[in-house]
Amino acid sequence: MGDLLNYRWVLQPAGAPTRDWLDQTFDRKKLPRPVVQVEASMLLILPALISETGLLSFISRHHLGAGTPLKEVQLKETTMHRRLVVTYRRNSYLSPAALKLIEIFENL
Repeated sequence: MGDLLNYRWVLQPAGAPTRDWLDQTFDRKKLPRPVVQVEASMLLILPALISETGLLSFISRHHLGAGTPLKEVQLKETTMHRRLVVTYRRNSYLSPAALKLIEIFENL
């Protein structure tokens, strides 16, 4: 993780859940927090901004789809795992879309 500090970053502003998690991860390792060159609150612009500037960032793997020049820096310590939950009333109507979503989550 210390090597990541040799680079400047583009991140969401402090207070965003992923930014706070990343900052706390560096704090737990007793390392300085990343030096933020650019703060961007719109997640949709981050992949293009990263590509154009060469800065590091912390975004979802889903932004690394086909056609993007971005590559993941794989580190166990900086991999954020999320738990997704679907809550619904038993015996209630569920739309086909809701049923499909539940099916997708069950197969993850």
